[in-house]
Amino acid sequence: MRLRYRNTIDDGVAFNLFHIRHSPTLRRNVAITTWVLSIAAGIAAFFAINWLPSPHGAEAVQFSAAIAAIITTALCVWTLPRSLRHSMTKQACKLYAEGQNRTFVCEHELEIAEQALIERTPYSQSEARYEVIEHIQITKDYTFIYVSAISAHVIPHERVLEGDCEAFIAEVRKRMPSPAEVATPE
Repeated sequence: MRLRYRNTIDDGVAFNLFHIRHSPTLRRNVAITTWVLSIAAGIAAFFAINWLPSPHGAEAVQFSAAIAAIITTALCVWTLPRSLRHSMTKQACKLYAEGQNRTFVCEHELEIAEQALIERTPYSQSEARYEVIEHIQITKDYTFIYVSAISAHVIPHERVLEGDCEAFIAEVRKRMPSPAEVATPE
């Protein structure tokens, strides 16, 4: 059974974004960065307002500073994750632009062989035994067949040139040592 599809730079960026959003390590890093920067911004706002002179007395200044700190922290928590993802997207685009990416931006053929999943492009051929397939993630637009923690076969559903993606993935699942590893994130 074979599946042919074409990848573009956008598919590589989409994979990176998917990975950023679903990797426990990257999600934890984004959360920690968000909270640390948000709390730091809130503390900075509190002290900045506390240093301002006020004709209404120290209590009014402290109350205003506390409100400013809470609002600043909340705004940062709300905007920073989006901003960090946007920054990571731009970085992924720049990284892909650094090279020609001939082995990614081209037509791919995946073949289900007896012992391994074989990938062919005009520039390379590789095979991965079914035991090394860590998991499969399926979204509305893509199927990602992870062959390591950070690399996957990226199958864009709208650019499948030949074959039935769903039937192909079902067959790969049967050959994986642990078919329960196939997941569809929300």
